[in-house]
Amino acid sequence: MKKMITLLLASVMTLSLVACGSSKPSEEEVIASIEAGTLTIEDAVQKGYVDEQWVEDYRAENSVEASKKSEANMLATFETENLAGEAFTDDDLTPVTFIAFLNPNSEDAIAQYNVLAETYDAVVATGADILIVNTTGEDSDLFADAKFEVVSYNDSMKTAMGTLVEMVNEDGFVGSWNVNNSFLSAWYMSVDADSFVETGKSMVDTLTQPEQGADAMVPMG
Repeated sequence: MKKMITLLLASVMTLSLVACGSSKPSEEEVIASIEAGTLTIEDAVQKGYVDEQWVEDYRAENSVEASKKSEANMLATFETENLAGEAFTDDDLTPVTFIAFLNPNSEDAIAQYNVLAETYDAVVATGADILIVNTTGEDSDLFADAKFEVVSYNDSMKTAMGTLVEMVNEDGFVGSWNVNNSFLSAWYMSVDADSFVETGKSMVDTLTQPEQGADAMVPMG
């Protein structure tokens, strides 16, 4: 039920912002879209929906200690297999990784996969990584030239997700930024190439910049 509500809200707010056209959406619409994962804060600033002072205030009001948020969004220990049949565990994750759950039989998921493939080199250049989780567990030509790891969504991973398993759409696409085994961003049903790399860089910055380290305040997403 939680997943369905989240997906419905994201769809409604996407349509709402599109309907606004050249007009500026209300603050409530912007906040709802950010929290639903259909609009990033960076995009909101770029489009002129909000200014830097608004962002500063929003982050202050919607932030929690990273340690507390990590507990609620932790990806526990798991073991699955990659395309070569080799074991892949949580220890193999890059500290900052966008984990995308996708069904290779879904046209929408294929479109998002292509965006991830196109931006992969730029993402790696920031110090982050991408992990594809194949929700069908079946072989697919889609992954033939994959530069990133592709693993199976098995029972071990589902258990490791805890309550967050409700966020995974096994029939399509959904993903989130994972930092030190915790999902610290909104759940994306679509990826915008222009902002995706910058978001990854900001996630890396939470680890590399002392003032934004593991014990710093981070946005709820």
